[in-house]
Amino acid sequence: MAHQWWGIGVQPTADRDRWLSEGFSDFAGLWYMQVILRDNEKYFKQLDEWRKSIRAVRKDAGPMGIGTRVGEVDGDYYSLIVYKKGAWVLHMLRNLMLNFRTMNEDVFTETMRDFYQTYRGRRASTADFQGVVEKHTGLGMDWFFRQWVDGTASPTYTMSWHAEPTAGGKSRLRFRVRQEGVPEDFIMPVPLQIELADGARLVVRVHVKGTVTEGELELPSEPKLLELNPLQSVLAEIKTEGWK
Repeated sequence: MAHQWWGIGVQPTADRDRWLSEGFSDFAGLWYMQVILRDNEKYFKQLDEWRKSIRAVRKDAGPMGIGTRVGEVDGDYYSLIVYKKGAWVLHMLRNLMLNFRTMNEDVFTETMRDFYQTYRGRRASTADFQGVVEKHTGLGMDWFFRQWVDGTASPTYTMSWHAEPTAGGKSRLRFRVRQEGVPEDFIMPVPLQIELADGARLVVRVHVKGTVTEGELELPSEPKLLELNPLQSVLAEIKTEGWK
C-alpha cells in the first residue's frame, strides 16, 4: 500500500532519487505501525536493527544518493541503504522537526502531506523534497542532505557530564560530547534529555560539531539522569564515560 503512494503516486525523477520511493515506503510502514497500531516497541526495535546493519557496512557501501549503483559491490546493499537508510533519514527529519516540549509533530506531518499533494502524479527529485522540507522548517537543509543522502558517515557520540549545586537549590550542568567516525565539519543537532531530581524532564538540542562539543546549563534542580539521543533521533552509536 505504501508503494502505491511513494513510487506510483509520486515517482522518483532519476535513479539517484529512488530512496524517495523505497525509503519512504519502508518508513510509511513503520509510521503506520507506531501511530495506528500503537506499537512503539516494534517501531524502535526495527529502527535499531536497521541502524546496526547500516553502520556495519558504512565503510564499504556507497551513499544512498547513487541509487541502484549502491548494490554493485554487494547486492544486499541496495535494500539496506536505499530502503532502510532511506527510512532512517525520514525518521531523523521527523525528530528534527519534533517539538520536544509538547511532542507535537505537525511540522513533519504537513511536510509529508505537502510533498505528496504537490507532486502527486508527477516526478520528484531529492532536491524537490529538500525544498519542501526547507519550506516547512524555514531552514537551509543542504548540510543534512549532503551528510545523509550523499554521504556514508554515521557518528559515534561519547558523552560525559558533571553537575554542581548553585544557590537556591539550583544546579549547574556541564556536559561534553566527543564525536568520532565522521568528517570534521559533520554537524547534527542531537537531543539531550535531562531528568531532574523532582521528576521533571526537559530536552535541549546540542549542536554537535567537530571532535568535541561542550556546553553548560543552569537547571532548576539537580540532574539525576541524562540521555543523549532519545527516541533514536540520530543514526549514531551512543557511549558514555566519566567526567574528566
